[in-house]
Amino acid sequence: MYFRINPIYYQTVAYTYDQGRDFLRTAEIVQTKHLTFIGPTTGIMGLFHGAWWYYILVIPYILFGGWPQGFYYGVLALHIIALVLFTIFLNKRIGFWATFLFLLIVSVSPYFIKTSVFAANNTLTPIAILFFLFALFQFFQTKKKAYAYLIALSLGLILETELSFGIYLIPSFLLMGILFNDFRKFIAKPNSIFFFLFFLFVSSVPRMLFEIKNRFLQTKTFMTYLLNPTSTNPQSLSGAFFDRLRFFESYFLSVFYEYSKPIAFLVLITAILGIFLFWKKYKHHEKHVITFLSLLILMIFALSLTNRNNFFWENYLEGLQYIFLFVLILGLRILQKIKKLSLVLYGLILLFLFLNVSKFRAMVTDKKGVPSLGLRADVATVNYLYEQNKDTLFCVRVYTPPVIPYTYNYLFSYYASIGYVKPSEGFINRSCWYIFDKEPYQFRVNQWRKDNIPEKAVLKKKIMMKNETAIELWEEPKSSKKQGLY
Repeated sequence: MYFRINPIYYQTVAYTYDQGRDFLRTAEIVQTKHLTFIGPTTGIMGLFHGAWWYYILVIPYILFGGWPQGFYYGVLALHIIALVLFTIFLNKRIGFWATFLFLLIVSVSPYFIKTSVFAANNTLTPIAILFFLFALFQFFQTKKKAYAYLIALSLGLILETELSFGIYLIPSFLLMGILFNDFRKFIAKPNSIFFFLFFLFVSSVPRMLFEIKNRFLQTKTFMTYLLNPTSTNPQSLSGAFFDRLRFFESYFLSVFYEYSKPIAFLVLITAILGIFLFWKKYKHHEKHVITFLSLLILMIFALSLTNRNNFFWENYLEGLQYIFLFVLILGLRILQKIKKLSLVLYGLILLFLFLNVSKFRAMVTDKKGVPSLGLRADVATVNYLYEQNKDTLFCVRVYTPPVIPYTYNYLFSYYASIGYVKPSEGFINRSCWYIFDKEPYQFRVNQWRKDNIPEKAVLKKKIMMKNETAIELWEEPKSSKKQGLY
């Protein structure tokens, strides 16, 4: 918990264009009661994630009164609740020691730490993946229809929380289902197919309403994308193959402490040996789960090759790490049943226990101080402006690389909601403060200055914040005809 609470408490969590935009949209939903049927944008122009992210953010917004850190605590709470429930399930199905190892790996994993404290739509996907793994395991063990419908529901949630992963995962799952007799028997019945599709798309109802209202805008965009998937330089099949290999390796390594290859491959080799040497000792449904998920990973990899774009975003397969880890833990669990090899499992537990203690000790004894980045940096900038202007109305204009300063807009909006003055963009008493976030392309800043700073204005004050954000106070001469508020 400490590894996750620490960055939230010190406000060093990521705070970018996306967070500012989503927080503002959530505030609008609460304040205006204007509902939305669609969520944040994806990497494909015209396609959107589901709207559920905004409605989930409504909960911490109300509980914390719009406090920016409250959103991050809300995301953390969701992840902790999901992890606790999944751990209870694991302990019941695969035993205490394998479950304990699972928790130790997750607690120190750079990926799982990041997703627990990152307030973005895609961080809901790993939670949906846990739901999917639970339902899949239970289906193979019990053969009950109810769990098949829960699988469908989880797939729909994955589609809505990370559209790209849903597009790869759902076809992969359906193709894999044909290969397994349990699923073939299930889908052979018309009623089963109907309810499976119902649960698959029930979470997409808001998206469907958006489509009807907007003449199937996303559907047309998606079909166009399928026919012409890239407007940039496409890769060859071999180029895409090796590019995906690198991505899948990075997904796998991100599960483990500091992306350590030795630790990752130690766990991988141990799990593979456990599976191959003691395959007969696994229960029938466990064999099905291991085989299904292993082939599912290969199928997702194969389908990912259809994207020949010269870029492939990391969050396209958000949450795949939990599938990797679940297969590994199932491979390792057999060791706790073999007396001589149980020491190997205990050795891995001691290793990750040591890594957890070492990381905790390093964070507690770190003398470098808290870095000025993320939310902390922007809050410091806003606080400085309020300290300089006290309770008087003042002017602020912001340059930030994404152009639209959603980050600062939300902070000023929040401060206004708790009694502070909300600044104006028009000069007040011939002066205005300017915020310049760090920008690697200076010509963009120069052009923005030319467009937003009056020609005769004079620079009266300038300071550099710790994160290299510049704050400048510009004032027009008294002789200027444009005085007062405009």
